[in-house]
Amino acid sequence: MKILFDEMMELITPCFCAGADQSKAEIRAPSIRGELRWWFRALGGTQKEEQAIFGGIAGEEGTSSAVVVRVGEIKRGKSESRELPGNQTFFTSSRKGDAAMIPAGRQFRLKILLRREVETQKLKLVVEAMQFLGSIGMRANRGCGAIQSIQRPSKAEIDVLMEELTKQGFLCLGLDLQRDAYAALCVIEEKLKSFRDDCGITKNARNAMGFVDGQKRHGSCLRVRPIALKNGEFMPVLLYTEAAMGAGIESIQSKLAGWFA
Repeated sequence: MKILFDEMMELITPCFCAGADQSKAEIRAPSIRGELRWWFRALGGTQKEEQAIFGGIAGEEGTSSAVVVRVGEIKRGKSESRELPGNQTFFTSSRKGDAAMIPAGRQFRLKILLRREVETQKLKLVVEAMQFLGSIGMRANRGCGAIQSIQRPSKAEIDVLMEELTKQGFLCLGLDLQRDAYAALCVIEEKLKSFRDDCGITKNARNAMGFVDGQKRHGSCLRVRPIALKNGEFMPVLLYTEAAMGAGIESIQSKLAGWFA
């Protein structure tokens, strides 16, 4: 098999990623696959293209995945943290015990392999985006479970990646650099609260920040997280894409761009 990606990764923020047992968090290959598929769709991949690369059951026989994801060598980092902003308290308090959370700083080896030849131009951008901007597990859109290569990028390298994402229809916003991931998350949440208040966006309004409608939850078009930079600082980022936005949902792209300018 051809190796597409093979690097040590690190959790930048605490992670709630579990399998059948929700009380025990774990770094899972299926979660990484799901993240790759999210980026593929967000970057304009069609359903047919997605099935050809990641597999699917459409058609009489379906298609096997060309992508193989392997997770291993999970180990403690030099320092670990379970610290999250106060707005996450309602979520973390319902998950009792240390086993329900993987702390920031935990490291693991991620391998992405191809078992057959596929068109890789878009897939390479998908992997690069996941490498520095990926998130797994619950509350991933709000900063939890942020994963990143331990080979930390410079701000200039992230600016280049965000420029490419902008060309693909994303709105990418970077805030002032912070001393650590926790401070970056706090800045993001404070800014988003002020944004909601100033723009009059209520909690369950049918807009692209996500809402609950009866028993169904519509995911947010906005994803936030910190990025650990080569110089030791952390860049809070907001990524907005309407790729998965359904009918009858209000866009907030112009509001975000205007408010954070």
